[in-house]
Amino acid sequence: MKIDLTNSKILIVDDQEANVRILESLLDIKGFKHVKSTTDSRQVEELVESFLPDLLLLDLMMPHISGFEVMERLREKETGSHFMPILVLTADSTKESKQQALQLGATDFLTKPFDFTEVLLRINNLLMISHLMGSLKGQNESLEEKVKERTVELEQKNQELEQFVFIASHDLQEPLRMITEFLGQLQLKYGDTIDERGMKYIDFAVKSAQKMKGLIVDLLEYSKADALVLGDSPKVDLNDVLDDVRILLNNVIETTKAEICIGSMPQIKAPVSVLRQIFQNLIGNAIRYRRADIPPIVNIRASENEETYTIEVEDNGIGIPIESQGRIFDLFHRIHIPSDQIGSGVGLAITKKIIERMNGTLEVKSEVGVGSVFTIQLPKA
Repeated sequence: MKIDLTNSKILIVDDQEANVRILESLLDIKGFKHVKSTTDSRQVEELVESFLPDLLLLDLMMPHISGFEVMERLREKETGSHFMPILVLTADSTKESKQQALQLGATDFLTKPFDFTEVLLRINNLLMISHLMGSLKGQNESLEEKVKERTVELEQKNQELEQFVFIASHDLQEPLRMITEFLGQLQLKYGDTIDERGMKYIDFAVKSAQKMKGLIVDLLEYSKADALVLGDSPKVDLNDVLDDVRILLNNVIETTKAEICIGSMPQIKAPVSVLRQIFQNLIGNAIRYRRADIPPIVNIRASENEETYTIEVEDNGIGIPIESQGRIFDLFHRIHIPSDQIGSGVGLAITKKIIERMNGTLEVKSEVGVGSVFTIQLPKA
């Protein structure tokens, strides 16, 4: 699309009246409608502020204030809100003057006497640059406005999330607590008069309520992971974190006779609670999804290079079918396994989301009947 530059605003500054008139006539012939001029360089700052020219044609050797000083003053006042290229037109053809002018902010430099065609070409080029910079500024302002709007939307979403967390942590869990409590009272007070089938129904109801409560807790954890702010955390020794996890999982480890083998672990810059949650999920899953014929064995090893830490959690469990490996980290995805080993389908989704918030990755390789290897990669920076 052809751009009409004749509406551009041009300011001419030259102490020689004849030079000003020549330039005004030249611009008038080419159809430029908004041209102002002055032979007094002391007026430049005020004219630039009021006129906001798209281009300044500036002489260097002038009384009162030289072109060099004019550019220096304009540069000191520059706020970045208005882009104004400067074309220096001067009889001073020395290399030093040209270098000094360019250092002070001149966009282009042309010595007198000049060729009219060349002057017009340079003026057009600089006005095109000024126009494009103005368009870019407009696009940036539009983008900033969209970012502000999006920020407001995100703040509203965060408020909605906080409301959801409150509802989930209180209004949803309270009825479940009451159901579980009353069913317990029913078993305690009327157990002698309820037949075996009735007691089984009550047991099913209690377990379902407990399962629902666990699911609500998992959803809360998932929502927290999505809003996780890591901040500037100190380095944490993963050996200490894994010792904590072993204590937390002590009952299930002893019950299943699980063997947890931990190699030398690095120190990682992350919150202790976050790292503890990651490995509690991974080790807990490794024990939960165990084979019936052998005790679970979990091997945890680490390596590093200049940029990343790599931590592997390997088990000898039931493994993950190949068709499920691409979706194992999806929310609520469950693999086809015995019903007593089915989880909520949230734990791995939480773990992956936390690791991604740490700018890391979580991947799995698995073989049914052999076991799985979960690989975490975390950046050092």
